[in-house]
Amino acid sequence: MQTGRNQWIDAARGVALLLMLAFHWQVDRIDFFAQPGDYRQGLWWLTGKVSVVLFLLLAGVVAKGETPFSGRNMRVAGAALLVTVFTYLALPEAYVRFGILHLLAAAGFCTPWLRLWPVRSLFALAAALSVGFYVPETSWTTSWVIGPHAPATTIDHYPVFPWLAIYASGLALGRLGGRAWFQHRDLPAWLAGVAALGRHTLLVYLVHQPVLLVLLQLWQYVSG
Repeated sequence: MQTGRNQWIDAARGVALLLMLAFHWQVDRIDFFAQPGDYRQGLWWLTGKVSVVLFLLLAGVVAKGETPFSGRNMRVAGAALLVTVFTYLALPEAYVRFGILHLLAAAGFCTPWLRLWPVRSLFALAAALSVGFYVPETSWTTSWVIGPHAPATTIDHYPVFPWLAIYASGLALGRLGGRAWFQHRDLPAWLAGVAALGRHTLLVYLVHQPVLLVLLQLWQYVSG
């Protein structure tokens, strides 16, 4: 077991990655290879949202009182910029303006300030932001600041309001001891591989789409 890391947190991240991979496999299969299916509702939609909620919640739980321009925050911000640039080059009509990495970068910059808040205030902030999940879809929901609805012109959309609510909840849970949960319980052997995957979340996120597209291309070629 690696010292200094909570293996259960890594395993939870690994689960979030697996859910993301399953969801994006379905998205790519339908959108890029014109195969039948629907990921905008039902089980596949739920799979994608559970993955996002896990990512944001865990990011809040493990967040530390780093400076806004810490190495970790800058890596996430740099990765978000790369996603924007590459999706603009590949899909200029639907490039990522403010996706999950952009949200995590913004949350990281806000974390030193948010960590000064009492736990009750963090939960109150999360409750206030959550109202945004019930905002009707209108033209202003396409901005990076506000709007739960993904506009048709982008493939990834997680604005600060309301999605920061999940991160703020994670911060509150971390303050209540979330980082220490299961710390002294051994991780079952069958979860070791999932935890290993969870230790490389950012890398997996950055490379998974090209890999999925190549695999789907091979699958289509083999299946005729």
